[in-house]
Parts: sequence; C-alpha cells; structure tokens
Amino acid sequence: IERYVTQAEVGDESLVSGIKFGVLVASDGPVKDLVTSKTYTVLNASTTESDLIARQVFHASTIIRNKRE
Repeated sequence: IERYVTQAEVGDESLVSGIKFGVLVASDGPVKDLVTSKTYTVLNASTTESDLIARQVFHASTIIRNKRE
C-alpha cells in the first residue's frame, strides 16, 4: 500500500488494496465520577466531549485479499 486516501478521493475502486478504519465507542450511560473535557480523533475527524460518558478510539487497517480484477 503506497498511501491512504478518503473514499471521495478514490477514482478507480479496482485499485484499492487495503482500508484503514476507525471507531469511537461509548458507554451506554454515565460511568465516570468527574466531568472532563477530552478530544477524540478518528482518522481525520475530531470531536470534543465534556460529560461522564466513557469513550475509546480504535483504529485498524487491513489489506484486501482475493480482490477481483
């Protein structure tokens, strides 16, 4: 893989050989004792939250095997 681009920048989808993805997960309800302000960045997007919700960012990348040509 030479470089990663956004889906909007992909011209020919048959040239895609891998993907990078990110997920921001959050608890169902308040779990923290103290309100804190924290910025979360998932790929190229950021968000700042100030509440009692627990959050975690996960990133991964994978190659596409058995790609049809």
